[in-house]
Amino acid sequence: MGILDAINSNGDNTDDKLDVSWGNALSDDSLVWIPHALCRYANTLKLTFDDIGFIIQCFSFRGNSGIHPSHKSLAYRGGYKTRNPIIKRFKRLEEKGYVIISKKKRNTANGMFDCNKYSFKPLNDKLIELLEKDIKSGKRSSKHN
Repeated sequence: MGILDAINSNGDNTDDKLDVSWGNALSDDSLVWIPHALCRYANTLKLTFDDIGFIIQCFSFRGNSGIHPSHKSLAYRGGYKTRNPIIKRFKRLEEKGYVIISKKKRNTANGMFDCNKYSFKPLNDKLIELLEKDIKSGKRSSKHN
């Protein structure tokens, strides 16, 4: 069975929603998890589809020490020839107060910067605030509205 067959197949275990949605080949690979609230409140937070896609790409670089993709890696994934669109996107998200950028210095004589580290904790905190507000006001009647 090829990858496309696996993606389109319901597989043997139809109880596994992930396998049914993505197929065994993709669900066996690592996944990037994002909170549903990010999609639900995107408009409220003035986040575009491009912003959401960018944030998801950043989350795909999450490791034990945080999120720290290089601008070059993100530019490649986004199909950009330069890092400028990546730098501008981070700057925009930082100006909105959704990301904190920490520059890590290399331990070398030239003083160049290593990959930056990105914390989306401010975005996470805002999502929790919006979610709690909706729950308290009774606006949120189900987990997927």
